[in-house]
Amino acid sequence: TLSTTMLLNVPNILSSDEVDAIVKTLNEAGSSIWQDGSSSAYGMAKKVKKNSQCDPKHPVVRDILEKVETKLLNDTAFIAAARPDKFSRLMINAYRPGMSYGRHLNASYIGDIRTDISVTLFLSSPTAYEGGDLVMETPFCEMSIKGEKGGVFLYPSTSFHRVEEVTSGTRLAIVGWLKSRIKQRHHREILFDLERTLHKLADDTSQQAHYMNLLGVKNRLLREWGE
Repeated sequence: TLSTTMLLNVPNILSSDEVDAIVKTLNEAGSSIWQDGSSSAYGMAKKVKKNSQCDPKHPVVRDILEKVETKLLNDTAFIAAARPDKFSRLMINAYRPGMSYGRHLNASYIGDIRTDISVTLFLSSPTAYEGGDLVMETPFCEMSIKGEKGGVFLYPSTSFHRVEEVTSGTRLAIVGWLKSRIKQRHHREILFDLERTLHKLADDTSQQAHYMNLLGVKNRLLREWGE
């Protein structure tokens, strides 16, 4: 697990076989499940969004997204980083040659649910396509991400970002937005660092007193900062 100011990569949320099963199901469903990606964008984002997305109301798509949401909400690293309350939306999208998504911000609310954290779960191997990097703007530099198949990348929904043009192959991913139980980003960072320290201490019998003290601190902070 790699974390940089809450830009977090969580590998192997889905196994290779699980990803292959999703892709197989999508292929078998055919082209009728796909629609213009700009249909779900608003304002300036609509002008720079050039991709395809699956109809979220299609039963095949809905079944996939329900299973993926359950998988995410049962992953300990994901929970520690996001402190998820509820997802506002999950979507399956594809970028084929010539497609991209220009610089944009995610909406503050989607479906009346505040968006604190954005999620990209990669369904394509990084070698399956050229271009298509997710580029994040940080206070210090731009960061390009081309995630591993089955891995998840989390980032604050307040961050400007873009998807570079795909020049060959297909970039397939599940994207989503969620409300966190911990509204403030810097509070989530503190809790995540604390959680990682607790994980290291948990199996060390000589550190149990320190572990219990830190666990108490974490619980007090969750009560203080939680919604």
